Amino acid sequence: QEGGDVEKEEPEEEDLRWASWLFWLLFRLLQMLLGGAVIMLGVLVVQQRKILYVPVPPGTQRSTKDNPSMYRSPDNWGLPFENLMITTEDGVRVNAWLIYQPLATCAKLPGGAPYTLVYFHGNAGNIGHRLENIRDMHEKLKVNVLIVDYRGFGDSEDGTGPTQRGFMMDALATHRWLVDRIRSESAGGGGGGMAPCCPAAWERPVAVGE
Repeated sequence: QEGGDVEKEEPEEEDLRWASWLFWLLFRLLQMLLGGAVIMLGVLVVQQRKILYVPVPPGTQRSTKDNPSMYRSPDNWGLPFENLMITTEDGVRVNAWLIYQPLATCAKLPGGAPYTLVYFHGNAGNIGHRLENIRDMHEKLKVNVLIVDYRGFGDSEDGTGPTQRGFMMDALATHRWLVDRIRSESAGGGGGGMAPCCPAAWERPVAVGE
């Protein structure tokens, strides 16, 4: 009787050891997974700017001057333009191109004036990489295009670097520059490559793009 009881206790103890070992293994695995998740979260927080904003995609250069030849300037596409440096609220100077419609085109448009599209490009590359899109909008839609490189992108100054708040200031400064230009042209101030084309153009609504 006693011998049988001992034999029954031994398998039960063995089962308990296996269950305890399995529980410990699962606990350690859970610790490792949680630790890995915390590390990944930390990396994402620290590197979020580099992940979200890519001024220099692989195989490219930051400045428009270092782009492949056809993507350095609107000149290479036969587009009339002004090269601008717009100062933001916090003193950062951002680079922009104003590609405008020539006088001959303006004369054929309803009201004698085109719309102006303010073009804020995506999170990678510079304004030169959008020249094909700009050419298509300029020729097919018959609009003026004002495109800007955010701080830290292209030939714009770095300022505080790419941030959502900084981009908002860049966008507001670009819009403010255009509104001031509208008022200046409407008042007969003239100046710049657009003066022969459209004082009246500045009375047209401004379309804002992404």
